[in-house]
Amino acid sequence: MIELEKHFYSSVHAGPHLLITGCIHGNEVCGYRAITNLINKLNSGEVILKRGSLTLIPVCNPPAFYANKREVNVNLNRYIGEHTDLKTYEYKVANQVAKAIKNCDYHVDLHSFSDKEGEPFAFEDYDEPKVSALARTFGLAVVKGWPALYPPANEKVGDSGFYAHSLGKVSVTVECGSNGTEAADKVAADCIIKALNFLEMADAKLPEANAASKVYVMDKIETYQKEGRLSREWNTFDFIKAGEVVAEYDDGEVIKFATDCYMIMPNKEPKVGDEWFYTAHLEQ
Repeated sequence: MIELEKHFYSSVHAGPHLLITGCIHGNEVCGYRAITNLINKLNSGEVILKRGSLTLIPVCNPPAFYANKREVNVNLNRYIGEHTDLKTYEYKVANQVAKAIKNCDYHVDLHSFSDKEGEPFAFEDYDEPKVSALARTFGLAVVKGWPALYPPANEKVGDSGFYAHSLGKVSVTVECGSNGTEAADKVAADCIIKALNFLEMADAKLPEANAASKVYVMDKIETYQKEGRLSREWNTFDFIKAGEVVAEYDDGEVIKFATDCYMIMPNKEPKVGDEWFYTAHLEQ
């Protein structure tokens, strides 16, 4: 049995319940590092909650984390919800993440990506005032449109943001930067403090949050269908000119687009059937 490590802190003063999760994908370690750092500061008294409560889950996917892999059997972040048929271990830990989301008011899910020089960003999945306010408090670029690309097969199971939304919770996923880098660790740590600041929960030195620089709207998933390669070292938010070859399959088929767009989260080592990359346009 796999029981997730959870840390709970509560103030004597009433306030919101914030959940912060890391390592839903095992090799995206910035959340683990930032959350562990916060646990140390809370335990030492360097950070003190002044209202509300806080649940921290440093690693939501332990087997993938210890194997330094994104996933083992299935992508955990497509199965967050309540399961009775525990087909693989991911379904069990999905139940535990779902329970934590069910008990919170606000949720920040910390991720990173495989491209080397991409810009960090926050997903603003739902056009709701509280979601928008939380997503934009981090001072990062904002990406919209994820739920439209992933219509749920099950109305109660999906990624962490979808599941939280189904329960009326406020959830934002942050892509903090490149996997395993100190830069991504810093973004993750700053986002935690900014979330605490946004909710007026912490007695700590809190960085100022700047307004989001740009807002992108996702419009397409490109799935890796057969053996092929990207045309160059693409990174998140790289500009793609209309007609430019973005990728090519070994059989000669090329991928290009009729209009200008932007690259989002290229997968550098896809398997057939995986999401290869996404495209987006700037919000007008």
